[in-house]
Amino acid sequence: MTVKINRPFLRGFRGFTLVELMVTVAVLAILLGVAAPSLVDLLRQNRITSVANEVLGLVQYGRSEAIKRASEINLVLNDPGTAWSATLEAGGGTVIRTVSNIGGAISLSSEQTLTFDYMGRLSPVVGVSFIFTHASDSSIARVVFVEPSGRSCVVKTSSASSCQ
Repeated sequence: MTVKINRPFLRGFRGFTLVELMVTVAVLAILLGVAAPSLVDLLRQNRITSVANEVLGLVQYGRSEAIKRASEINLVLNDPGTAWSATLEAGGGTVIRTVSNIGGAISLSSEQTLTFDYMGRLSPVVGVSFIFTHASDSSIARVVFVEPSGRSCVVKTSSASSCQ
């Protein structure tokens, strides 16, 4: 005894042809080819913004610690180039917090030490800036400004002179 199964929903369904699949793959390849360069640029900009914001957070934390402890706090940026690190130190060289360039793709412009006094101002009273650039594309840059009052910000272009 044979049982015949009736499948009316499969009647007329034939699937995709090889030509249809090849056209779909070709269109996807073209779209990926157009989108890939802008995606790489977006990832570079995102990475450098993230690093600049992390250092900005370290600057702001150092300023607040100086006010809270009523003592001087030093922010030391070491090793300009791609192997830099930023360290927040209290009196006697006690390390409070450290940020480092793990991926090595972001360059720091210069080695600097900032000192916040007990009121959260820079000592000596001179504004400073740190310029971060991407190692493979120097046109992608972020500048961290620290004004003499202790106010700090991140700006996209290196042509700006202070926080707006």
